[in-house]
Amino acid sequence: MYSLLQACTGPEVDEEITLAHELHEGEAIPRPCTRCSFARNPMTAAAERVAEIKLREALQADTSKAGRAKYAKWQLDRAKAHRMVKCGPSAVSLFRVARRRKHLCHLHVAKLNLPKTPWKWGLLNNCSDDARQQVQEKLAEFGHHLDLRRKDAGRDGSKKWFTGEAWGRLIAGDGKSPGGPVAIATFLVIMLDDLQDRGVDAGSETAAATPAPAAAAPAAAPKATKGRSARKAKTAAAAPAPAPPEPADAELTRQPSRVEREADAAHLQLLRDMYGSRAETAIRAALAFDAYFAWYYAWKRRVPIDAEKADKEARALENMQLAVDMHEIYERVSLYNHGSYMPHGAIFKITESILEVGDVEAFDTGPLELLNAEAKRKAKSNGATNLETIGAGQAQRGPTKAGAQGPSRLCGVAERATTMALSVAYHLLITNALRRGDGVASIPTERRAERLFGDGPGRSKLVRRGIKLEHLGEDYSPEKDSVIAAMVRIVVARVRPAGDPEA
Repeated sequence: MYSLLQACTGPEVDEEITLAHELHEGEAIPRPCTRCSFARNPMTAAAERVAEIKLREALQADTSKAGRAKYAKWQLDRAKAHRMVKCGPSAVSLFRVARRRKHLCHLHVAKLNLPKTPWKWGLLNNCSDDARQQVQEKLAEFGHHLDLRRKDAGRDGSKKWFTGEAWGRLIAGDGKSPGGPVAIATFLVIMLDDLQDRGVDAGSETAAATPAPAAAAPAAAPKATKGRSARKAKTAAAAPAPAPPEPADAELTRQPSRVEREADAAHLQLLRDMYGSRAETAIRAALAFDAYFAWYYAWKRRVPIDAEKADKEARALENMQLAVDMHEIYERVSLYNHGSYMPHGAIFKITESILEVGDVEAFDTGPLELLNAEAKRKAKSNGATNLETIGAGQAQRGPTKAGAQGPSRLCGVAERATTMALSVAYHLLITNALRRGDGVASIPTERRAERLFGDGPGRSKLVRRGIKLEHLGEDYSPEKDSVIAAMVRIVVARVRPAGDPEA
């Protein structure tokens, strides 16, 4: 574990300056880049740097949404070829930033980014438009209103994914949600039915093994006669036997991932028997979510800040092992195309943080990120638009109708006694007071301290927790369940005769 953590390093400062194509202190021309052909010729190095600066400034000058996206893609493509170092004077290695920050936002890692990979590659990419609509309606029944349409179908980008708090409620089973494994299994069964209705056959990953062609028996040497024919026959008989043919691709076998080896083989076989080869698509997605849930629920188990070093090391090792298993199945479910570096952060950075502080959630910047997101939503929905207070007065305005002509008129302007900052602050205070409430069903005022340092209920309401336990059964826990097992329960319940208690 310690060896792996030491291997996760970024370039040094001098190398970063070179990879960013910037000037070192006291030097007039840039040094040759070790990752591309920049500044290889000292005679043209200065001109190459000027041309790159002009290109970067031209891309930055376009402040439209498309222009910003184009500039971000240009920087990202360049960083991938330069050890994750961006171009420009402010360039810093992304890996060094992630490892140098003392307070990593685990909200983005654990809730906003890591579950997106199986959600996109395992679920949505295999659903038709009708199946996406069914999943969206089922999510609405669980109390979460997302827009799961495709981008080219006019999807609302602000509703394509959960907020951190909403995702936590979905997988914890709060509100109308049945819990993470059951909810995801419901969506995957919808996807399986859609694949079956459309006649989509995923095909078997394991090719049918066929015997390799046997080597042909050596031909009998022709009977030697005299002269030149006898000499050729003698040479052919003395020639070495041909090498055996290379193994065919059909001899390659599929190696199951660690998550699949630990899953119940009977459950996997039942799904394969019922849905055929298309079940592999759902199984990979379910295993990816199971790997994520295993890592997430373990991440939620806190280690005290003042715990012994051995306890921190045991928890850090468990986190690294679970994150590696999650990364392995993520590569398979996305066919090595997801491109997210969040599994890298889960393997290295969070492991390093556990070794350093133990309870990573106590040092998390997630609450600040949640407050920032809430402030932006309030400012966009019902916040004031003016940055400064404006007194009452008069303004000159033209005709309001399109194409109308006539003299401008003076209109009275009402006083604006508030600003964007004040209105957003007022709305946040009101929301905080309403959420906290008063009475037996209210959330305690010290819920943040309980959430970080204690074993209290956190953000879940006591009455709601009691109702959910009454409906689901006190022995049910999403942490002890799995997506594969939940899928089996759903499909067996649909084909089981009414009144039959046997699964």
